[in-house]
Amino acid sequence: VSSTREGQRKRILQRYTLAVMYYSLDGDGWTNCSSDRRLDDDDDDDGDNAMDVTSEIGTCLTDNGKAAVRFLDASHECTWFGLSCNNNDLDANSSISDSHADNIHYSPITEISLPRNNLRGTIPMEFYKAFERLSVWNMEGNEVDGTLNNDDDDDDDGVGSLVELKVLKLNDNKFMDEIPFTALSRLEYLDTINLGGNSLSGNATEMCNAFSADDRQLSSFEADCVSSVICPCCTTCT
Repeated sequence: VSSTREGQRKRILQRYTLAVMYYSLDGDGWTNCSSDRRLDDDDDDDGDNAMDVTSEIGTCLTDNGKAAVRFLDASHECTWFGLSCNNNDLDANSSISDSHADNIHYSPITEISLPRNNLRGTIPMEFYKAFERLSVWNMEGNEVDGTLNNDDDDDDDGVGSLVELKVLKLNDNKFMDEIPFTALSRLEYLDTINLGGNSLSGNATEMCNAFSADDRQLSSFEADCVSSVICPCCTTCT
């Protein structure tokens, strides 16, 4: 029973954090798969004055043109557009209140992929605490701002807490401040770092030296090393 309750607690936290992320990044303005649950919907309108929800919320399609599940849908969050979990064999038709075993099952988010989808705003701090199993984080080509985290040896509340991260694609956004290279260097599975096209700065020399000493090479490492980032091991400089 205790393990079931712990799973339910994690599931609620995960779903809550996705909702916080959605509204922090102006989800209602997303190009694809914004929620049909609008805070400003007027349920009192009817007849000719009723809001055409279908036209207001836009499309929701996968990359190959098939129908997808909108964000904040009542179904399991692992079925929502742009998300993947450890277990994707979940029932998209079961709601959060459904007692169906698939729906109450906690399966941690492993991928958040929302590139070029008109995301605007700042990543909430809840993001880093709730998605510790995240392997792929791709929000390239949006207008996400803020910092990645405080690069402090004793503070991994930001990107450094994503201990299973393999792919980090946040290029062409509006992130600023220093890149937390110390925190990134501790992520042992990290294989792709794409951070070019932002207002970031920093010196990756120590991380590059550490990777070289461990005979570790990133598949892709992109940063603004033409201007504001010192990066001797970058594969692409923007």
